Amino acid sequence: VYPGGLLGWAASWNARGLYLTQNSLFPKRNLPGGLSSAFVQRAALCGAGGGEAAAGSLDELVGALSTPRGGLGWSSAASLNLVS
Repeated sequence: VYPGGLLGWAASWNARGLYLTQNSLFPKRNLPGGLSSAFVQRAALCGAGGGEAAAGSLDELVGALSTPRGGLGWSSAASLNLVS
């Protein structure tokens, strides 16, 4: 965790052997009402709670990152590095 940052901005992993790192991007416009990249990534990697399981494969992780919970989309962008 970086000072002043949310959990998820540093390297993250789950118990199923998936690793994720993020590089921030700074778009000129953000999506109002969209989700923070840290929250989208945490939900995709570790499960969003409510009985939702953590991703177990790269395909599951990419799918969860592509369609964030609730279909709200990302508020801003990030460059992700995924390793299985």
